[in-house]
Amino acid sequence: MLGIASADDFPASIGSNVSPSKLTSLFFEASSLVHTAAILISSTSLIRSDLSPKIWGIPAMGLVGLAWGVWMCLRHAISTRRSDGL
Repeated sequence: MLGIASADDFPASIGSNVSPSKLTSLFFEASSLVHTAAILISSTSLIRSDLSPKIWGIPAMGLVGLAWGVWMCLRHAISTRRSDGL
């Protein structure tokens, strides 16, 4: 029969070994990565535009956004390495 599965349909072992704090940590990791990707994509769009003021011929807002996105990537990589992965 097609329908919505209830909690009784699944074995008790599914998800029982994952603590809520670990799930919260993974959620914040994923959220941080999505924000970093959004900043990098939007700054790339700003760099491709022909906005002024410019620094070395590159739109300043795009350059600032790109630097911020790279800094966020490096910060995430360093913190992930220090904590021995996810």
